[in-house]
Amino acid sequence: DHFKMNYQVVDDEKIVGQGRDLSQLMQQFEGVGQAQATVLTDKEFDRTEIKQWDFSSLPKVTERELQGLKVRMFPMLIDQQTHVDMTLHSDEGIAELSTRQGIIRLLRLSLPGLDKDLRKELRLLDPVMPYAQGLTSKQALYNDVLDACYNLCLLADDDLPRSEEEFQQCLDKRADLHKTLLDIIDWLKRILPARHQIFKQMKGQTTIDRAFAYSDIKAQLGELFAEHFIVQTPWQYLKNYPRYLDGILYRLDKLQGQLQRDRLRIAEVDELVQLHQAAVKQLGIPFYANPELLHFYWLLQELRMSLFAQPLGTSEPVSNKRLRQKWNDIKLQLSL
Repeated sequence: DHFKMNYQVVDDEKIVGQGRDLSQLMQQFEGVGQAQATVLTDKEFDRTEIKQWDFSSLPKVTERELQGLKVRMFPMLIDQQTHVDMTLHSDEGIAELSTRQGIIRLLRLSLPGLDKDLRKELRLLDPVMPYAQGLTSKQALYNDVLDACYNLCLLADDDLPRSEEEFQQCLDKRADLHKTLLDIIDWLKRILPARHQIFKQMKGQTTIDRAFAYSDIKAQLGELFAEHFIVQTPWQYLKNYPRYLDGILYRLDKLQGQLQRDRLRIAEVDELVQLHQAAVKQLGIPFYANPELLHFYWLLQELRMSLFAQPLGTSEPVSNKRLRQKWNDIKLQLSL
């Protein structure tokens, strides 16, 4: 359950403690805040059935009194397909992620005619849809492609709009939606056949030796093409997919003479993957809800490139040692 509350206790603008167990925090910080208890529901941020940007602003953070403690909360939009709800959440990363999706929904609801036109363009994907087998339903994939198109074109990786005026400025870029959609369609036309090609090459007689590499590759593909990957992954990382898939094909091609070495390399990646996964579990949020964990995840993909397909290059210098150092920094930063 990603939506477990993580309360932050604030005293004079400083976060003096945080945790998921409110009663324990209250004992610990008895007397920090002197004000009276108020329950954390909130007329201002407790709304449903929102179909357009009809609120004055959506601040990134707000402070509330909770049982005499000052608690920092994050206003959050929740996409409900036909409308958007608004609430407060205690985790900034989750609030940001959910709000992005909520704003994409409000943008789409603001442009019903254009949305219909874009949906028609998706027929251009029909030739590669057979290669998307086992991914998700056609409907779900098409919907994700449209979401990703609005995200990339109108929101990019900028700060999310927090006022009606900023929201309007996003809508003003709508003339570029068609071109962005065609870019995403071209990209899918490259990566879906490549994914299919990889599975095809792993079919048939599998020797025990090859089984290790194959199951590692299947797991990697499962992650790269996880549900909603097109929406949840920033474009700067999606752009690397063709290279990652070429890297897997290269690895398969060279596997025969490399079986022993391939296994050692799997172990090398795995060690770092374990650290990452343990941290994600400890924080109780999806890795893509935290910028540090997200970036490290993609560094692991680059490490795979440098170990299994070195001639194809990496987006930045990576090595086991470098990533360990980086991980130590992240651990400090996230106080793990």
